[in-house]
Amino acid sequence: MSTAIAINRKELEPGAFYVYLGGEVFADLNDDDLRLVSDRTRFSIGLGWLTTKSWTVEALYSHQNSRGSATRDFHLMDRIVELRVRTTLGIRDRMKEH
Repeated sequence: MSTAIAINRKELEPGAFYVYLGGEVFADLNDDDLRLVSDRTRFSIGLGWLTTKSWTVEALYSHQNSRGSATRDFHLMDRIVELRVRTTLGIRDRMKEH
């Protein structure tokens, strides 16, 4: 689950800077215990810039905890730094034009 909150505009629109907040929980669905037990969690925070309607740039920091089984404590920790440059194809917009 994630969200982006604009910090220099009222909405996320071209030219907007935003704070990115995200969290993920991973589970092994093939586990014999048939319980949804988290094997990994990841929380992310970052800053983003919506440069145009279809291009974004994000700098993110993520903290991830992992464990080998449901009976063990989270014992592995990763810190991840990402720089993302993303674009969208704009298929919906192109379909509206025709």
